[in-house]
Amino acid sequence: MLKIKIIEVTPFAENCRILYDEQNHEAVVCDPGDAASLIKSALDGLGCKLKAILITHGHLDHIGAVADLKELTEAPVIGPAKDDAFLVQGILGQSRMLGLKSCKSFSPRYVSDGETLQLFSDPKLVIKVIATPGHTPGGVCFYFEQEKILLSGDTVFYGSVGRSDLPGGDEETLIGSVRKVLSLPDDTKICPGHGPDTTVEFERRYNPYAE
Repeated sequence: MLKIKIIEVTPFAENCRILYDEQNHEAVVCDPGDAASLIKSALDGLGCKLKAILITHGHLDHIGAVADLKELTEAPVIGPAKDDAFLVQGILGQSRMLGLKSCKSFSPRYVSDGETLQLFSDPKLVIKVIATPGHTPGGVCFYFEQEKILLSGDTVFYGSVGRSDLPGGDEETLIGSVRKVLSLPDDTKICPGHGPDTTVEFERRYNPYAE
């Protein structure tokens, strides 16, 4: 069974998540926007080896610490989809535009819709990639079907959705992605990039973008 530790980072209060398997002492980190040393210390405290760094999309508040964390752990970087390459490659420009500290560049392995990732030793902990463009062109969600956990990045929030007015965003596409996410089982836990967790059932009932 996976456990989740949240480390809130960046001035944008981004939820960097450590998902870990206590039995096998393995973990993945999703969207490390900042504070690589703090994330590494948390991994050490959990006694877990980092198997991969997962990226839902290419905005700076989600990728700012990727290069540093990779250096500290030697873990591979997986995601987002290739349509976000312009954001990943433009990380220095993003930091200047937002007035934040400069970040090192990195080269991820881009993923595709429907791809499955077996990163943990436990064969049940399979991760499915769900393409969810709209907030960014190459945004993805990571779905742990067995655990009923969805890492939604900035696609779906508690009672809301991500912005679609940033470069590469598209409102109609985003709404389609939201509805795709909300077709998952009701008891799926949605873990967004900002704000509190929610569920598919709650969002299908109360999210104004669900219909």
